[in-house]
Amino acid sequence: MGRPAGRRDKLIGLERASTEADDYGEDRETWAALTTRYAEVWMGKGSERREAAAERGRQAATFGVADDSVTRTLTLRDRVTYAGSAWDIESIAPDTPERGWIEITAVREA
Repeated sequence: MGRPAGRRDKLIGLERASTEADDYGEDRETWAALTTRYAEVWMGKGSERREAAAERGRQAATFGVADDSVTRTLTLRDRVTYAGSAWDIESIAPDTPERGWIEITAVREA
């Protein structure tokens, strides 16, 4: 069974990359809000903590969210917004450690 919702107490945003034409007709990447979800957040969990220390200027975090029809569509091209920063998704692990749960590992520039 999934984790209790009470542990998912941080509101995060999920954004999807898209392109739109600028004033000169050139395509440029923009970010569109996909959804918000409550998440359990671990800053610099496990091996990510060591990796972040090795890569100066980057901070890693893992975001645990409920597995649903929206979170199952996430890809490495999407990103998380949390604590006033945009976090680039580096991995998505469905059903870990429990069914009904997705762990998203992401990094931000410090």
